Amino acid sequence: MIRIVCLATAVGGMTLLAASVDSTWRLAGALSLLLSAVVLTTVGLLARTDPCPKAKVSYTGSYPPLLIGSRGMAWAKPEGLALDFGRRGRRLIKYGRLEQAMVTHTGREGRRALFAYVNDAISRTLYPIWLVPRHPLDADRLLRAILRRNYEDADRVWKTWRTMAIDLMVKPEELRAGATKEIKIQRKVACTHCGIVGASPTCRVCAGRGAVFQDDVAAVAIPKGSRPGKEIVLPELGHEDVNGYRGPLVVRLVQEYVGHSARS
Repeated sequence: MIRIVCLATAVGGMTLLAASVDSTWRLAGALSLLLSAVVLTTVGLLARTDPCPKAKVSYTGSYPPLLIGSRGMAWAKPEGLALDFGRRGRRLIKYGRLEQAMVTHTGREGRRALFAYVNDAISRTLYPIWLVPRHPLDADRLLRAILRRNYEDADRVWKTWRTMAIDLMVKPEELRAGATKEIKIQRKVACTHCGIVGASPTCRVCAGRGAVFQDDVAAVAIPKGSRPGKEIVLPELGHEDVNGYRGPLVVRLVQEYVGHSARS
């Protein structure tokens, strides 16, 4: 509605600029064009940067806690898909329970809808749900938001898993003067056959450990004048996830004291 009003205002402004001779009317036309451009730009930026796009939807499904045939608002929150039915209640389906989300068609008219399964951990059953937005494009917007949130949540877990952290014993003179030391590391490479860590105890690749182990050597350059506790980050030398991405190797310098044997 706002865009229609702005477009009409812009057309009126262009007409005043083109047809009017009086400078006052021409100024009014120029201001109308400027105002329309500012409002349209602001609306466009808000639509693009909205992290939780909302959509008016009608709900159809067989998941017991939800209200059949309800109309309300749906949007993607950081913790899950939110459904607000006004006075009839509000529901939140966590992302860990949403599976196989996709845009499909439903009903006799073949309207675009967001389809997904809700995984009920208690009954161990998958319940299908359909969310039919009033505006067809909202189905795609909701799906993109869900997939983005799912990916961010999954990658947040993998980011921690990919990071390898070790302590390196160094002598006081190595901290003062600087040095380069080679250390042996053992990298975990996530099993691509299982798909997730420890998914299958009978896996022939990882034997149920969720990862295979890879020996490697890393060269650590200790800067001159380093202090105990300093962390040196070596990119792409850490553990490797199922997508082939390696995390960093974080080496923490620990000062070796007299009578304390060095640890390789």
